[in-house]
Amino acid sequence: MLELGKYKLQPGDSVRMKPKKSIRRRKGGFLRGPIPANWLSIAGNLPGKTFQVSIALWFAFGIEKRTRFRFTPKWYQWFDLGPRALRQSLHRLRDAGLIRVEYKPGCSPIVTMLEAPDLSGDPSDE
Repeated sequence: MLELGKYKLQPGDSVRMKPKKSIRRRKGGFLRGPIPANWLSIAGNLPGKTFQVSIALWFAFGIEKRTRFRFTPKWYQWFDLGPRALRQSLHRLRDAGLIRVEYKPGCSPIVTMLEAPDLSGDPSDE
């Protein structure tokens, strides 16, 4: 029979317990990755506020966790983007082959994230 009394702690015995890991809550938003470098490279070379719009798209994509989502003002208002800059940038990203955009009257655009075309000389291949 098992005698539990043998395992009882005596006064003066110390027990080391691992401290619990604290969960850090980050304030504000953050980008969820990985984000393809060639996608960002293409977007970064487009004019205007296109790069800011692309970051806002990846921000929304990271939270929505779907490749197709409605790109509402809650996603891009943090980036101080006006409607004209947004519209022009979405057209540029669409023309570059990075996204697909669907428009419906009176609604926010529906964006589908696409894979970037392959760039020659990718540094990760070496």
